[in-house]
Amino acid sequence: MLSPIRIAVVDNNAVFRSVFCRRITEESCGNIEVILQAGNGAELLYQLNGALPDLILMDLDMPVMDGIETARYLRILFPEITLVAFSRQLPAELRPVLYGRGMRSFLRKDEDIYSIVRTIRQISRGSEYWSSEAVSGVLAA
Repeated sequence: MLSPIRIAVVDNNAVFRSVFCRRITEESCGNIEVILQAGNGAELLYQLNGALPDLILMDLDMPVMDGIETARYLRILFPEITLVAFSRQLPAELRPVLYGRGMRSFLRKDEDIYSIVRTIRQISRGSEYWSSEAVSGVLAA
């Protein structure tokens, strides 16, 4: 059996984060393991001192340290970790910035859990994934 994909989930909504982490673990049949949870980028950076995740799902709009600023630090400190923007929407002005900050994928929070699990598996194998909303924004920019 392959080892599980180790992920971190960074979102300032504690209830959403808790429910999402439980559901992602259940629906992945043990193939995805949430090893870290944080409410903002500063909390995440503080926690990254032991086992590192393979992939980080990170909200863009958070207090203290948002996803864009956090991505900048992560690219320098932990370039081996795959960064995925995880948000309800992707404002047009941020679309080209994400790629420049090292985020290689964008997932919408309102996608169904099965699609999110499937996409995490694809991303962990080296594929990039950009929702149709993100692609149209980059092409328009």
